[in-house]
Amino acid sequence: MIIDWLERFELQDEIVVRTIFSFSYKELSSSYAHSGEQHDFWEFVYVDKGAVEITIGPHCYAMKQGDIVFYKPNEFHSLRTNEVAAPNLFIVSFDCDSPAMRFFENLSFPLDDECRRLLAHLVETGYEVFDPPIDTPRVAQLQRKADVPFGGEQLIRLYTELLLVQMVRKYGAHRLPSGKLSSLPQENKELELVAQAVDLLRQRLAEDVTPEQVCAALSVSKTQLKATFKARTGLTLTEYLNKLRLEEAKVLIREEALSFTEIADRLGYSSIHYFSRQFKKATGMAPSEYARSVQARLSR
Repeated sequence: MIIDWLERFELQDEIVVRTIFSFSYKELSSSYAHSGEQHDFWEFVYVDKGAVEITIGPHCYAMKQGDIVFYKPNEFHSLRTNEVAAPNLFIVSFDCDSPAMRFFENLSFPLDDECRRLLAHLVETGYEVFDPPIDTPRVAQLQRKADVPFGGEQLIRLYTELLLVQMVRKYGAHRLPSGKLSSLPQENKELELVAQAVDLLRQRLAEDVTPEQVCAALSVSKTQLKATFKARTGLTLTEYLNKLRLEEAKVLIREEALSFTEIADRLGYSSIHYFSRQFKKATGMAPSEYARSVQARLSR
């Protein structure tokens, strides 16, 4: 039987990326400094290792490993390292005129595991598509390989779009254009409050920090802190503290300098058994399994 009465359902695209201008993985020196530039397209910078200080207009962002920041079109920006550690950065510039991109204006935040996995796929595909490789210093213009794997360039677009869509969904769809947008000073004030709260949590990973303690340290009301933090990160303070602990646990496991018991003790877990349960609940692997999987990836 031939069905001819069904209407077509056209799928909507919220964010479309058809053109990229740069795609690079940079290993910078510890004394690197870029005086600044501006351009009429979007760009994001992801800190894969180390730390950098980025200035966007009048605002300065101290970025650590795992953080991402966006430059909107025609926005002047500059970057310098901290003269202590040599950072690695993943940088992509692209064209996109979607209204949803306003979500990323004046925005810097740490990525979760899922978004970092998408970034890893994007980097991996970049190595497959571009020649010379994306970590080659001072490449003036992108060039495709003669033998690009099937669908390689399409995957560049799809992974970029998926990453952007996931970030909007995860980190606050309330920032999408809908009527009057909040003022820039208000947004900066909220971002600064969240950054201060996160720094406090990082400094006290081994403690069961309560919202009341954070409020007292930052001289802010509990209602304001809880609402702002949840809106900007998608997590409560307790959830974010647990996330930071697990991320630090992964780093310590990869460094192989401490036993699992010592790691649990350093990060404030009541016992190695509780640490193992929480780690497996978050990652799907026991600490010992994670250690083996990391070692296997390093060997490859």
